[in-house]
Amino acid sequence: GEGKSAIEGSLAAAMPLADTSKPVWMVIGASEDLTREMKGMPLEKMTGAGVWFDGALGGAKPEGFDMGVKIGMPDDASATAGKDFIVTQFEQVKPMAGMFGLPPELVNKVKFGTEGAVVTVGLSLDAKDLAQLEAVAKQMGGGMGGMGAMGGMPGGAPGGAPGGMPGGM
Repeated sequence: GEGKSAIEGSLAAAMPLADTSKPVWMVIGASEDLTREMKGMPLEKMTGAGVWFDGALGGAKPEGFDMGVKIGMPDDASATAGKDFIVTQFEQVKPMAGMFGLPPELVNKVKFGTEGAVVTVGLSLDAKDLAQLEAVAKQMGGGMGGMGAMGGMPGGAPGGAPGGMPGGM
């Protein structure tokens, strides 16, 4: 091929935000479409994002699960504003976690911060936490909201639930 790879071109600003030592990672460039969708929000100035996962499915932490998100911003003040925005959004939806059977002690493990001009979001679960999530999933029919029991098919459960989403959502 000719030209630059995406890692050297459109994703270059996002690459330092990903922990590429983890078994699963991805980067998100700050495309025009993305920044347009965030117009007027503190994250509209993001330069890119990196996401990583480790554990449960393999990797260095098979006895638990870790995930992290880093969002690049142009400066420290923008990162603080971005973090505050994300925390506010999280606090607004957090009470709904119980509808999905998520115990508050697990939801409260989500951590927010900044590292200079970077917003950070992290979650670390141990084996006990994962067992608790597994029990919740089994109680709900094998998947979130019982979707496993409904097969996740449009129209909901066979012969039943209205709407285009599982369970008639």
